[in-house]
Amino acid sequence: MKKIIENNKCLYFLKELLKYKKEIGILSISTIVSTVTVFLQPLLIKQITDIGILEKNMPQIVNGVAGLFVCVLVYLMIEVVQAKTFAEIHNSFYKNLYCNVFRKLLHLKKHYFQMKNSMEIVQMLQCDVSQVASMTDRYVVMSFSYVFRVISGLAGLMLLSPELLCIVVIVIPVKYVLVKCLAKKREKNMKMYIQVEQQFGGWLGDTINTVEEIKLWNLYELRKCEFLKQICKSLAVEMKGTMIETWNIFGDAVLEWGVTILIYLVGGYLVFVGKISIGSVFAFVSYSSYVTRPVNSLIDLRMHFASVKPSAERLYTFLNMEEERSGSKRVEKEISPILEFKNVRFQYTKDREVLKKYLLNLSREKKWLLLEKMEVENQQFWNYYYDFMNRKKEKFYVMVKI
Repeated sequence: MKKIIENNKCLYFLKELLKYKKEIGILSISTIVSTVTVFLQPLLIKQITDIGILEKNMPQIVNGVAGLFVCVLVYLMIEVVQAKTFAEIHNSFYKNLYCNVFRKLLHLKKHYFQMKNSMEIVQMLQCDVSQVASMTDRYVVMSFSYVFRVISGLAGLMLLSPELLCIVVIVIPVKYVLVKCLAKKREKNMKMYIQVEQQFGGWLGDTINTVEEIKLWNLYELRKCEFLKQICKSLAVEMKGTMIETWNIFGDAVLEWGVTILIYLVGGYLVFVGKISIGSVFAFVSYSSYVTRPVNSLIDLRMHFASVKPSAERLYTFLNMEEERSGSKRVEKEISPILEFKNVRFQYTKDREVLKKYLLNLSREKKWLLLEKMEVENQQFWNYYYDFMNRKKEKFYVMVKI
């Protein structure tokens, strides 16, 4: 099991979800209740149609609608509770992951920071942390509840019509093959996107650090052209990823509508020959959506993990990089260090001397500036002095030699 987790970096981060036992317990109980309410809704629709509307039985219609209202109300209340729980899990996971990354960043060797500029590091970590944290979104964490919905949906379909059940089951392998093909392209596209964004971050960081040189050599137009090339390259890769997602959504829509049309065609024939009722057809359409949509979501997880996998691998590598060693010995400071400048002179020209023989004594306790009387009367020196004091935010004691 440990070897499987190490090979799959997404599972390495997802195992952190096991810490949220209380939240998982709430989600489990609410999912069971939600599954029951979802299972009852098509049966109530069947009752309203067959016993209420077709037989013109008003009390049955009222009872069926009341039961449907209660099921929907309970379902919506559970959705609110689950949304709050999912947000707590995601925010906590994101915070803990970012804290671990930041702690690791502070303890890395200096060589890592020499190889990359600050902009490149920030962009890389923000992108990777956001991608990995997206695995705890409601869409992903809720996937375990889809299993219950699929089982309850299949049970309802089997109860209503085994013949129509075959139509729904055929869709599952078709959807799997579609996602399998698109997931490989999505993973490749995501790796390219991360690489392009990393290059752009490095280029932008270098540009910001060399603004003075760009102005000095009048390289505005050259940098603008390079910027447009970087942006166009990034947008082109992003467009490919969007089209892959679009084709997946298009495939889902075609399969779902195809199943619905086939159910009405075959179901209409079964109603015509007297094997099932009209209400059973309506209920079957509802149950089919309870199967096809969760199955699509479960299979789409492969697409989602394909997008996250490159970031998870990079972040895993980052968190396992070698850190600087911390010594166990503590250096005792017996004597405060002292830094002195004696007889320092400074002048712009031969006839314009700004500083003439001053002593600068720096220690932990006090900082002394020993001046000749001539410097005290030099206004330009005091301008430099106060500017230095303001920038350093430190106090110097001035002692004048008479």
